[in-house]
Amino acid sequence: MATVTALRTKSLPELNVRTDRYQVSVEEYARFKRDGFLIVRNLVSPEDIIELRQHTEDLMQGKLPEQQGRQMAHRDSSKDGGVTVQGLESPPDHLSPEEKAQFFLRIHMLHRKLELHERYMLHPRVLDVLEVLIGPDVLALQTMLFLKPPGQAGAGLASG
Repeated sequence: MATVTALRTKSLPELNVRTDRYQVSVEEYARFKRDGFLIVRNLVSPEDIIELRQHTEDLMQGKLPEQQGRQMAHRDSSKDGGVTVQGLESPPDHLSPEEKAQFFLRIHMLHRKLELHERYMLHPRVLDVLEVLIGPDVLALQTMLFLKPPGQAGAGLASG
């Protein structure tokens, strides 16, 4: 029997078995049911956070390869309440780095444009938590990147 098992193991294709699955605790599950939300600290690695922060900074400054040669037309941000960029345009060149960082409010559906956003939308550890909280049939409908510079109102909040 041991020989058959050894042969069977060697003949199976190598499985991608994860060793980093997030185990939602009973307390976390109860907190979600009670409060309607759950904060899971350290769910993604510090390296992932660094990658996302750098990517967001590059996006705000118009430095992504997908933004090259695609400059956004002038707009009045005081009237439009923010911008939803569908074509990954870069902010106008004449803006300072600080102004570029405050140019965007939100960007929708980036998972359709950039692999990085699709990868994080489907992050295995995030899905581990979602599967426990809402079940295995998780459907991701959209992605939204909200950009809130210091001193600016948050999403859905008026400034002032």
